Amino acid sequence: TDCPVFERGFTFLVNNPETDTLHIRVVDQKSTAELGRLSFNLSQLLEADKLELDDQPLALTKSGPDSKVLLSMKLKILKHIPVVQSQPSLDRSDSVDPAPSSVPSKESTAFKTGLSTSPAVDGETDPLLSVSDPMVVSTPPTLVESAPTSGLHQRTASTTLSSGEAGLGRIQLTFRYSVQRQRLIIVIHKIANLPLKDPSSIPDPYVKLYLLPERSKETKRKTETVKDNCNPTYDETFEYLISLAELHSRQLEVTVLTQKTWKSPVMGQVIVNLSDLDLSKATTQWFDLKPEVEA
Repeated sequence: TDCPVFERGFTFLVNNPETDTLHIRVVDQKSTAELGRLSFNLSQLLEADKLELDDQPLALTKSGPDSKVLLSMKLKILKHIPVVQSQPSLDRSDSVDPAPSSVPSKESTAFKTGLSTSPAVDGETDPLLSVSDPMVVSTPPTLVESAPTSGLHQRTASTTLSSGEAGLGRIQLTFRYSVQRQRLIIVIHKIANLPLKDPSSIPDPYVKLYLLPERSKETKRKTETVKDNCNPTYDETFEYLISLAELHSRQLEVTVLTQKTWKSPVMGQVIVNLSDLDLSKATTQWFDLKPEVEA
């Protein structure tokens, strides 16, 4: 059938709803061919009424123009309910045993990068669903008070609605260094608020990376191009084989370009000093795009 109905639910533990992304791939079981894919930024749920979407049609990429997936999602805040210990009776004639002082705990740590598959809480793993950003899960969870929805909305707006100091937009990146593999791992998440100078010519943005100071062809990395979009989402992961000692003397040149122009294709640029980042853990930040630095 070309209109399958599943009606199945999945639960994920989310580390940071402002930066995490849900990835969905539609695959033909017979041929194993990919029929379409979807990347949904969970930050959109923070702006939704009651933090949920109900039967929302979302367009699939790398598929037909009318291909959509119908999803219902709800974001909830995980709270730890402390165990209430029963007090023994003061009457010595009673022989009621006191309740156990604590409940045995289990600890599990999961660390994911890139487009790794995330297991569902019910123990069932679906290879078609994944959450991209790094996650650290511990049990019992830290006590989290329910934050007002308006506060979440305000925090999201402050990070995504800004066009940056130069008015050229912003780009969200994640950096991490793997000591075991001697690799710098970079995730290009998305770009927000690229300037639209001509409404009849919406940019087709893509991102290009170089390691400085050499800026050699071997360090060139490039994302896919997103057509007609001032707020493109990529969620693409790139790696560089580089020693930890060499890492602190390097910079990363991040350039946003467009394929749709007869002038300079550069829309903005940011130079990231890798020595300024804490690469012992996954670090996700928004960077303001600035005018291109002439070589």
